[in-house]
Amino acid sequence: GDWTDILRPLRPSEVQLEIDAVFDHGDRLEESPAFRALLANSEAGRPSKRNLVSLTSPELIRSYLEQYRDLRRSIEEHGFRRRAGVPSAEARLFAGTAVRDKAAERREREIGLAVGPDGTLFRITGGRHRTALAQRLKLPRIPAQVRLVHVAWLEGWIARTGLPPRQALITGIRSLAA
Repeated sequence: GDWTDILRPLRPSEVQLEIDAVFDHGDRLEESPAFRALLANSEAGRPSKRNLVSLTSPELIRSYLEQYRDLRRSIEEHGFRRRAGVPSAEARLFAGTAVRDKAAERREREIGLAVGPDGTLFRITGGRHRTALAQRLKLPRIPAQVRLVHVAWLEGWIARTGLPPRQALITGIRSLAA
């Protein structure tokens, strides 16, 4: 089928401005272009929605950006861990807040990837902020889950290796990880 509605290139995403605020403005988040843009949307009656929460006030916007500042600090201190590797007590710090309910945290999964026909990786569903943080931190690798592969890419690996589809898929994915 057509994937275009769910694919996101692995390059700076639309949340990059918000992540830049976390890096470039530290505790002065109100001075960031991201804060000002989110506040302008709110004041114009079109509040931005993040994590299913409408950012309708300066306090909510600040809390939202602080959440990613804290996530950045966690990644710098503990590394970029698989979702299953995050201790429950730590995960609870990011859930049940004014800008992220517990249900949103429970729905989180590994960053999803799709492999395009030429082997290009695309981010699909979720993980926008974690991906943007990893890019800004210039991390060489992050945990992710391949969820879709284009049939043309898989056929290429079958032809290249002479392996059955399942084994060609594993070989191809390992080549991407390398």
